[in-house]
Amino acid sequence: MSFFWALLLVIVLLAGWVLTLVGMPGNWLMVAAAAVYMFLVPEQSSLHIGWQVVAVLGEQWKGRTLDASWQVGKAAFWGRLLGTLGKTAVASVMVVVAAAALVL
Repeated sequence: MSFFWALLLVIVLLAGWVLTLVGMPGNWLMVAAAAVYMFLVPEQSSLHIGWQVVAVLGEQWKGRTLDASWQVGKAAFWGRLLGTLGKTAVASVMVVVAAAALVL
């Protein structure tokens, strides 16, 4: 049964890749497929994968060392955090301005 799930995973990953090529959100399909696969295939199976395998293969495929990947990950975290805080601040100002315009 594990072989069936592995084959289905490869087919769904290829479909996600094709969707990405034509501008559709295929990456989300690929992430969802990997997550579902992890839950369906028992850990004792030789075909089981974990998040670590996916992450390391992705970084190696891009040609990055683990140290470079760590630096990129930290920079992405801070960028997302600061971007979210900035958007939240702008949205708060918009709410205050709109509320003031309704009251005044």
